[in-house]
Amino acid sequence: MKLEDIEAFCNVVDQGSITKAADIMYVTQGAVSKRIKTLEEELGVQLIIRRSGMRKVELTAYGEEFLVLARQWQALSNEFHGISASSGIHEITIGSVDMLNCFSFSDLYNQILREEKDIRLYMHTMHSREIYAAMEAQRLDLGMVNRLLPSKRLKITRLFTEEMYIVIYPCGKQGETIDPDDLDPGKEIYSRWSDEFEIWHDQLWPGKRYRMHAGTSSMVPYYLTEPGQWSICPASAVSGMMSRFHFESLKLSVKVPERTFYLLEHRSPRESRTETIERFKKIMYAYLKEHKPQL
Repeated sequence: MKLEDIEAFCNVVDQGSITKAADIMYVTQGAVSKRIKTLEEELGVQLIIRRSGMRKVELTAYGEEFLVLARQWQALSNEFHGISASSGIHEITIGSVDMLNCFSFSDLYNQILREEKDIRLYMHTMHSREIYAAMEAQRLDLGMVNRLLPSKRLKITRLFTEEMYIVIYPCGKQGETIDPDDLDPGKEIYSRWSDEFEIWHDQLWPGKRYRMHAGTSSMVPYYLTEPGQWSICPASAVSGMMSRFHFESLKLSVKVPERTFYLLEHRSPRESRTETIERFKKIMYAYLKEHKPQL
């Protein structure tokens, strides 16, 4: 019996459908169905009720019984991984959205690498929904996301909020405010920062006229290569881009929805990681107090 098959089963239960489980696992629906079928064949029982028109997955009595064991199996696997092979090394596994890993917290992680010699970081760049699922399954010790989603197993705390700016290929207007009408929608490298941001953006520039949709913030600077090309990004991302690339920053003349990030913690964290989690949080909050994201 493979752990990935058990995790697929738990994800289907957590997400309520094979389709949603496949989305957060970044595999096909067929791959998830195959893993569930493999489990059922190995156990010799049916775990999931299959009926046309069902909107949400329902478990059989065997499925309910197996779910308890599957959760225990996941927790035990995590405990094994939590035992460090090197004496005196404290490990922590963190899942974060791309922007925090590449821009906002890159200096924080470098600080830990320099000053906290006994902490070993396991860093993963993931989408918010994927982080929620991994945190609930305790495959991560901490998660940092940009979306609020309901979860009974997780404690969710606001980390920080920052303003949004225009980052633009040099056009001689650095430090000025720019009107939306002065930006060419056909030269935008667009990132969907949140549901609220998307609604706001589509009201100003309807019709999805942007030149490119960038799936991650770290992609943006590599496609701002011609005069007038622009993107809307959080302050810390713009600051990071300007330190490495020859871009300019501008403020929009209209209010832009701010960007908020959240910390995810499991309500019953693994005992072997509790001390390291609290230590990391203390370092992180001290860093945020001293380095509030801004231009």
